[in-house]
Amino acid sequence: MIRQAIACRPHLGLAGLIALSALTVVFTRSRGVASALASRELIAFASAFTLVGLAMAAYNYQRFGDPFEFGLRYLLAGRNQNRIRLSADNILPGLYYWLACPPAISRIFPWIRPVLRYPFNAPFPPEYFIAVDGGLLALTETGDLVRFDASPDGYKERARASLLTKPTRAAAALANGLLYARDGKTLICVNLK
Repeated sequence: MIRQAIACRPHLGLAGLIALSALTVVFTRSRGVASALASRELIAFASAFTLVGLAMAAYNYQRFGDPFEFGLRYLLAGRNQNRIRLSADNILPGLYYWLACPPAISRIFPWIRPVLRYPFNAPFPPEYFIAVDGGLLALTETGDLVRFDASPDGYKERARASLLTKPTRAAAALANGLLYARDGKTLICVNLK
């Protein structure tokens, strides 16, 4: 079960390393360094953690040709969702996302999920814009297609149409005047010519 959880969410491996460090500190304080490092509990935890990590690395190597690839490059998802970009620029938005944004609660799985609610009255994330004839298109989480001006003067909505039901989390795509969009159940193609 732990191996599968780490395979789906590699950041849980970091949580395991933090837990291993915490166990080491607790055992060192109560038993001393030599006794802590030789304790059955710490050795069992470290051994299981290492075996699971090696098994996942071997599996990833067999499947993707890289022990550190967990399949993120092969996802069929919205734009930039499969590109990992580690940057200090993500620290403040990440803290805002995890600490200040209330989660969305739904009757559909996942029942509780984090939702990025954009500060400063920005209704869309920047990667969801599609440039069209001097303006922009965006598909909202509620399934509305919105056309608005690309202007530094502020947000000016020109048109809105309900195309899908919520939640709509995937980015829309535009090719040859055809807009492709999907929600959790439906894939649509709209001719915008």
